[in-house]
Amino acid sequence: METLHNALLKWYEEFGRKGLPFRNLKGINAPYEVYISEVMSQQTQINTVVERFYSPFLEAFPTLKDLANAQLEEVLLLWRGLGYYSRAKNLKRSAEICVKEHNSQLPNDYQSLLKLPGIGAYTANAILCFGFREKSACVDANIKRVLLRLFGLDPNIHAKDLQIKANDFLNLNESFNHNQALIDLGALICSPKPKCAICPFNPYCLGKNHLERHTLK
Repeated sequence: METLHNALLKWYEEFGRKGLPFRNLKGINAPYEVYISEVMSQQTQINTVVERFYSPFLEAFPTLKDLANAQLEEVLLLWRGLGYYSRAKNLKRSAEICVKEHNSQLPNDYQSLLKLPGIGAYTANAILCFGFREKSACVDANIKRVLLRLFGLDPNIHAKDLQIKANDFLNLNESFNHNQALIDLGALICSPKPKCAICPFNPYCLGKNHLERHTLK
């Protein structure tokens, strides 16, 4: 695993999208800011989120408590253009729950995060890793594509089994950069039309010669 970890981090250092505004956040508000970025990115391209929505939303609602106290109409107005308004409604409801039950902060444990409206396994792990700097393995669509190909996995693998694989593969010494690197690798290199020739995992990839067998249809 160490060889794979080193290859991934070396690639990320040179080519990763480290300049995104919600990477390397610090302080008590980091989990909230990560939460907003993750929910916005669920159905929207990352460049659109960065260019048009992320900063204005946080300027209007800089903390979880501000979001909880806002009128829903205010939240939906700033969400206009992102679509899928249920995401904004879930954010507002989650903020209200956190104010009442978690001292106006997001909880820092997996099961409590899953109880909040609209938060699934990936978002919970992303908040824990990127916001709280916990050693949590994230599995979004990009990371799933990388893992399926790298380890030659059946694309119909159960989500729990894939999460176990991600946990086993996690670089415990560099969990933050490891997860960010896998996201970027899946987005930029191991995409639906992969650039295998320039992939840092190319020498080790079990699925590169049979991509159709290890890619989700």
